[in-house]
Amino acid sequence: MTLPVRLTSAAVQDLALAERWYLDEAPHVLASFEEEIDRAFSVISERPELYETVESTVRRALVRKFPFSVFYRILPKWIEVIAVVHQSRDPRTGDGEYEGRG
Repeated sequence: MTLPVRLTSAAVQDLALAERWYLDEAPHVLASFEEEIDRAFSVISERPELYETVESTVRRALVRKFPFSVFYRILPKWIEVIAVVHQSRDPRTGDGEYEGRG
């Protein structure tokens, strides 16, 4: 069963921050980054239980080719993405140095 993926406002902000960094610092890989994020969302949508549970009901999917994680919850009718963060950052607090290496 495929579930729609919905991003919280915090996840939208996370993604915008990452895209802005790539646009400013490595524009030649921005399209690839966006493709890999879309691929991660697609896999999560089609196989939500594929990825490990990291805390209570929160799961983490690693983004291929880029050092980012997608944190999400499986709800009855959709997938709720709660964070899209660089792996050097703490997803609960946002602390950590944002390296932006991809």
